[in-house]
Amino acid sequence: SGLPAAMLVRAIGAGVCKFNVNTEVRAAARAANLRAASAGDDVLACMEASTAAMADVMEAKIRLFSGE
Repeated sequence: SGLPAAMLVRAIGAGVCKFNVNTEVRAAARAANLRAASAGDDVLACMEASTAAMADVMEAKIRLFSGE
């Protein structure tokens, strides 16, 4: 969604229950992949970096959406 956390919290409080996060997840994966590739990492390392970056974004969103 790209919205600030405070705005998401307000939206949740107002009853909004669906948010799109794919753009943020893909951006994190792409950035991690580019960093790893630029460092000369092999394909597997690039994929692992992308997966870790996506997991970090999703964990943060799940925590935010659950009120943690």
